[in-house]
Amino acid sequence: MRTVRFVLFFLISITVLVASQLNLQAQQGKKERLQLKHANQAESYLKNNELIRKFYGNVIFSQGEMNLQCDELFSFEKKNEYLLRGHVKIQDPDFKLVADSARYFAEKKVFQAYGDVTLSSDDSKLNARTVTYFQTEKRAVAEKDVQIDDKKQRVEITGQRAELVRKKKYTKITGDPLFIQYDSTGREEMRIVGESMESFDQGKHFEIKKNVKITRDSTVATCGFASYFADSEIIELQENPVAINASDKITGEKMQLQMRDKKLQHILVTGKSKFVSTPDSSIREVAKENYLTGQSIQLYFVENEVRKVHVNGTATSVYHIVNEDGVYQGQNWAQGDTIIISIAKKAINRIKIKSEPGNSQGKFSPPEGQKADSSTVGKTL
Repeated sequence: MRTVRFVLFFLISITVLVASQLNLQAQQGKKERLQLKHANQAESYLKNNELIRKFYGNVIFSQGEMNLQCDELFSFEKKNEYLLRGHVKIQDPDFKLVADSARYFAEKKVFQAYGDVTLSSDDSKLNARTVTYFQTEKRAVAEKDVQIDDKKQRVEITGQRAELVRKKKYTKITGDPLFIQYDSTGREEMRIVGESMESFDQGKHFEIKKNVKITRDSTVATCGFASYFADSEIIELQENPVAINASDKITGEKMQLQMRDKKLQHILVTGKSKFVSTPDSSIREVAKENYLTGQSIQLYFVENEVRKVHVNGTATSVYHIVNEDGVYQGQNWAQGDTIIISIAKKAINRIKIKSEPGNSQGKFSPPEGQKADSSTVGKTL
């Protein structure tokens, strides 16, 4: 008798366990499928031995915290896939997607949206012709006519492909990417192009690679690699950086542009630095270019014009002098540890050379036929 009771108890336990497991699996399977909330009409039919359900007219489905809306929805039972058409809207706590049509792969939790696609989240919005959204990874890949608008940073980025990873606050744009930053009135402040762009920390830090060109007011800078730090308003350039402002040109191994309140304040160049200033084209006799060289050069700007130049490390200055009548007077060469040049009304106002005693050198070379003058004193010129 005891043996019979034990067997019965064992069988009942196994039955309950199996039933519980089947119920859990059913619940898990149920979570993976969309739940119908509303549709004006519905129908079912077989196609290629697969059951297809069609819902149309103000169709609304949900899955957990996600809601889907469209004009019509096709459910492919065997594949656990869905086709949405017409005024597609998909929304969960992290994003909102609007498209002409979309496919949803429920097992993988992946959306593919087509047509005029908009993916919005927080203060940013993305537009493209195709968007694939990986719901679990919170990652999106956009292709064709991509445009990203960041209202908080007042930035617009365009390209042909973009990848966004929400968890990492990361975005990468390729295919002729273009970055434009606007001021509060909608006026363009800065434009950046390159072969690829990466955004980190939700647009606070950008890296631009290959054939980089940065335009800000009358200043144009080019290089092979650039970093832009939005909060500190700093742009760092590497790989043959060149910056041109009006008739002034500066080169070196590394370059940093510092802005304040969106206005250029100074440029710092390090490593084989050279600053070139082309003489006024109105002079009657064409002189060679004026230039400064050193281990580092800093340009200080006021209202987008160079007002002060600070050269360090074997600082060398070559300046061609022209009188008020536009007649060439000769070349002034100077060298020291540090050279500081003050500029007023686009002309040199003062040159100061600082060095250890006896290290400053200077030489004036008049035009051919006139006697040259030289000195080796460390003093203000």
